[in-house]
Amino acid sequence: YPPLKVALDILKPYATLKLRAFVLLATDGIPSDRMEYRTILTEYKKLGIPIYTVFVGKNPIGREETVFIAKSTGGKQFTAFEVEELPEVMMKIAKEVKREVMTRVTVEIEEEVKYEEPIYEVLLLIALLALVVLWFINKTLYKTTF
Repeated sequence: YPPLKVALDILKPYATLKLRAFVLLATDGIPSDRMEYRTILTEYKKLGIPIYTVFVGKNPIGREETVFIAKSTGGKQFTAFEVEELPEVMMKIAKEVKREVMTRVTVEIEEEVKYEEPIYEVLLLIALLALVVLWFINKTLYKTTF
């Protein structure tokens, strides 16, 4: 719930300005706060902010939860059965988002101005960095090998 709430608070101004925004959520899909985060999914949908989910693991219950999140907000669900698959999955999402998140802003004063800028690259890099940090922490804490 907390990461989705923070992301929603950050992205609300974009939705207000009718700019496309999205959230990329990588998770094992098994939340301890299911009812809390589900309450804000309707707000994501209402604002037109899709959540693209990446399920990491093999638990069918977790995968179902990420499918629910994506469908509830207009996003898409992806799966990485192993951590090593994350870069490939992230590239798929980047291609998907690139098609959908190009933004056009037209301001009419005395002349027309067009401005296009993809906003997915920075967010994708931040998400990828967060995944690497979480993987390193998991590896350190649980002394797993991949």
